[in-house]
Amino acid sequence: MAKDHRTKWGKALLVKIHVITGWVIPTGEMLTVLVDQFEKKLFESFPNFNPDEIEFAFRQFGTHVQDWGKQMNLAMIDEVMQPYMNRRYELSQIEEKTDLKKLISYKEDLGDQAMQSWYEEIILRVKNIKTYSVEFIPLQLYEWLDAKKRIQITVSEKKEYLTRAANYRLAFLQEIVGNDPAPANQKKLAEFSKSKLAGEFVGDDVAILKNLAKKMVLYDMVKLRISEIGDHQNQTSDHLTGEKTTISTPPATKT
Repeated sequence: MAKDHRTKWGKALLVKIHVITGWVIPTGEMLTVLVDQFEKKLFESFPNFNPDEIEFAFRQFGTHVQDWGKQMNLAMIDEVMQPYMNRRYELSQIEEKTDLKKLISYKEDLGDQAMQSWYEEIILRVKNIKTYSVEFIPLQLYEWLDAKKRIQITVSEKKEYLTRAANYRLAFLQEIVGNDPAPANQKKLAEFSKSKLAGEFVGDDVAILKNLAKKMVLYDMVKLRISEIGDHQNQTSDHLTGEKTTISTPPATKT
């Protein structure tokens, strides 16, 4: 959740949450301070969540809170986001198992058509489900696309994706410690931070980062495909209405 982005939607999200919870919205200087602290809280505690996810969490998991009170309490955010985080993790595990079962079901016929259908299904999920996270991207699809030479990525780009994966992983571990500062969680965060600072990872972290980087590559590829589909639809609409619109063509996919 980049700092330059959170200022654009912080106040709007805050208003939506107040509507959902029934909190009284402060005015004047108090509102300014609240927006600032709210944005900082989300940036520090939940950097991997977008506004749609946070709003969804309050709608769906707000029932876990027994008493909202009359005014916003930043501590209440944890009471909502923690069960949502747990559920998101459970869903990611289910997604992996579901995709693995789907891959097994294709075992008798792993032809291009079957895998392409799966790929198109993932495109639709990412397009239609705003909260679809990169963790849900199936590794099996990446391996298939890579084997078919449909993922072209340079050594330099691979390093960039691994760096992104390391930053994502660090934020995730910080998120866990922020919500559950158990010694085991703190130890894992400390070890990962040390490895990241040294630029050398060992053990399970190596596989975790490689797999996460692959998911990011495929996720970006899917997002680009969605963009291309949108551009094509715009061009079709312009053609039907007789209007001319110049739309830049996306660069060739390198992911």
